[in-house]
Amino acid sequence: MRNKNTLYILGLTGSIGAGKSETARMFKRLHVPVSEADTIVRKLYEDSSLFQERLSALFPHESVPLSRFQVASLVMRDPFLLYKLEKIIHPFVREEHDKRIQSAREKGERLIVLDIPLLFETGWKRDCDGVLVVTCRPEVQKKRVMSRQGMTEEKFELFQQRQWEQEKKCARADFILDTTEGRLHTFRQLRRLLEKHCKG
Repeated sequence: MRNKNTLYILGLTGSIGAGKSETARMFKRLHVPVSEADTIVRKLYEDSSLFQERLSALFPHESVPLSRFQVASLVMRDPFLLYKLEKIIHPFVREEHDKRIQSAREKGERLIVLDIPLLFETGWKRDCDGVLVVTCRPEVQKKRVMSRQGMTEEKFELFQQRQWEQEKKCARADFILDTTEGRLHTFRQLRRLLEKHCKG
């Protein structure tokens, strides 16, 4: 990371179950601003009438407002519908990320984290100064995911098909955080990384 008085935009990503969301919470505990794509999308479903209008055009036979869970079930087995949904979502997410980046600059922050699940897959890498990939051993990943309420083997496979393999993500990363050993070990790694690269 740059050792200058300029804002460094760090992309945070990782496969489902790798520990990305927990890592984002750790950044917040360390007083680093985090812009979370999932939170932005959740608020779109709850608060944006324009977003619901776009969904209505995509799903004309469904009554609005549509929830995230309804939409997820509609696109789960239809790659083309999923692609069209993402084309609707991404401009909204980008606009909100840009606002938060600008706010961080105005406040004189030196680091902001963009928490984006499909960062590589959707082309966000070019907007970041660096990318931190969160990873873990495959058996740990699967155990974490399968413990989630409502998760099935089929859903897990569908999630994996949408995302790059962990090895491919790690090959493109500037920084790697392995969460296999649990929260405390992960937090210590993260703190060391920040101390090493954000001095001065």
